[in-house]
Amino acid sequence: MGIIGYQIVIALIIIIASFFGRSALGIVVFLAIIWTVTHVFVPWLMAIQFMTIGVSSLIGLLISATINGVRNFIQRLDTKSLIKRSKKDDANALYQLGQKYEYGKGVEYDKEKAIEYYSRAENLGHAEAKSAKERAQNGCFIISVCLAESNFLVLNNYRDFRDQVLIKSFYGRKFVGYYYQYGPKIASLIKKYSVLRKPLSVLIIFIHDSFIQHRVFHRES
Repeated sequence: MGIIGYQIVIALIIIIASFFGRSALGIVVFLAIIWTVTHVFVPWLMAIQFMTIGVSSLIGLLISATINGVRNFIQRLDTKSLIKRSKKDDANALYQLGQKYEYGKGVEYDKEKAIEYYSRAENLGHAEAKSAKERAQNGCFIISVCLAESNFLVLNNYRDFRDQVLIKSFYGRKFVGYYYQYGPKIASLIKKYSVLRKPLSVLIIFIHDSFIQHRVFHRES
């Protein structure tokens, strides 16, 4: 493969990664830079490759921003429609609004609003609203599965860290939304493969002792 063909392949890989979000784009660009530094030793060829990476990254960012913009626009339209339906006591609309605020989809993550909408849906007889409300109230799926009940202080500190620290920042709310979305699936996997529980519990307690417990206001006993 010639130099031009090689650059085209690199550019295509970076641009394709942008369709999977900024995180995927960032990882691919980082790997491309590392590979270039460690495998390309001819100065002019390295300069060309960095130029390819730079231009492709800019194109990728533009594509990613466009996709996010369209997705957010659709989410906002959907949210407006659900709010109109919720005013007519539509249980499904209330439940879906709860999901949006619980996962931060199209709106900012808001635990209290999620619980409020789930409660209203539950009162109207929605079959899944009660369990969803309990999930939003508790929320520490992976940690709950890994730790014994005697470690309730650790569990409560993680919940306090979520409420006192994470939800106060944009990226923290995004993280909480992703955790709520994928946490139950990971927790089910841990229940199925119990061999994962011990190493994960050690990691969870290590993070708690070295970081989490120093960042929260402890509950009154």
